[in-house]
Amino acid sequence: MGDYPLVEGDEHVVKVHVHVPNPGVPLSYAIGLGFVTDVIVENMDDMQIPELRSPQPMPAGYDPAPPRFETAPSPPASPALEEPLEPIEGPCIIVVAPGPGLARVFKSLGAHIVVSSGQTMNPSTQELYEAIQRLPADQVIILPNNGNIIMAAQQAQALIEQDESAGKAVAVVPSKSVPQGISGLLALNLHAELDHNVRTMTAALSHVQTGEVTVAVQDAHFGSFPNDSIDVKAGDVIGLLNDNLTTTGPNAEEVVKILLEQMAAEELEVITLYYGEPTNAETAEALQAALGESYTAQEIEIVNGGQPFYHYIISAE
Repeated sequence: MGDYPLVEGDEHVVKVHVHVPNPGVPLSYAIGLGFVTDVIVENMDDMQIPELRSPQPMPAGYDPAPPRFETAPSPPASPALEEPLEPIEGPCIIVVAPGPGLARVFKSLGAHIVVSSGQTMNPSTQELYEAIQRLPADQVIILPNNGNIIMAAQQAQALIEQDESAGKAVAVVPSKSVPQGISGLLALNLHAELDHNVRTMTAALSHVQTGEVTVAVQDAHFGSFPNDSIDVKAGDVIGLLNDNLTTTGPNAEEVVKILLEQMAAEELEVITLYYGEPTNAETAEALQAALGESYTAQEIEIVNGGQPFYHYIISAE
C-alpha cells in the first residue's frame, strides 16, 4: 500500500505507520479487520521549511524532512552496483552507507557492494534485491546500518527466498547505525557457516555505542537521558545516543563532548568520529585534539564520512 511500513503490537492490538499516497486505502482495509482508533494523518508534502518563515537562516546541514519521514525518491543506483564482480568464495556482504567516505571504510573492511543512502533517500527493496542478484555467491549478508532500511532489506531477502532459481541464501544482520555495521562486519568469519556468522555479527552490534549530531527539524518535546526531558526548537543542534535524543548544545562540537560523557567514554578504548558534510576537516581535527586532552587513555580517530545532515557520527567501544 505504501512505503516505510512499521507494525508493532500483539495478536490483540497493533500500531501501524505507513507512508501512502491515499490514506483512505489502509484505513478502509483496517476497518474491515477490526476496531480502529487514534488515527493520525499527516500530509508529508505540506511540511514547510522554517527558514522560509523566519529571517534567521538555518544552520549548515539543516534537513527540511524529519529523519524518520523520508519523502525524497531513492537515489540512482550506486556506482558500486555497476562494477563487474569476480566469483567470490564465502559469504558476500552488502552494506548501506550514507556517504562516500563511509562507503570507502566499508569497502576497505571487505564489503563487496556498498549501496548509497541518506536520511531522505534510502535505497528501495528493488535496489537491494538487484544487488543480491549481482553477487556471484550463494551466501549473502546485508548490513542495513539504519533502522529505517531494515524492513526493505528483509523484503529483498523474502523476494530472493521466493525465487527458487536464485540459488542464494540471504540473511539480514539488523544493524541500525554505521558504527554497528562496522562492528558487525569486523566479526565476519569468511570460513564459517552463514548461520554462525549471522549470530556472531548480530551479537557484535551491542559491543559499540553510537552517537549522532545533527540539527532539529521542528519544535518538539522529548523524554531524555536518563530521567529528564528536553525541549528543542527547529535549528537547534541535537545529539542522539543509540537512536534516542539525549542532549542539545550550542554547537556540534559541544554536543559531541556531552554524548561522550553520556557514553562513559572514559571507560572505553576507541572513539571514532565520522565527520559529515556540515563540518570540515579543520574543525574535526581541532575537536580531536581537544578530546585528546580529556581522554588521554583512549584512542581517538577522525574519518571523513561525507554523510549529509549529520555533523558527526560517533563510534565508541
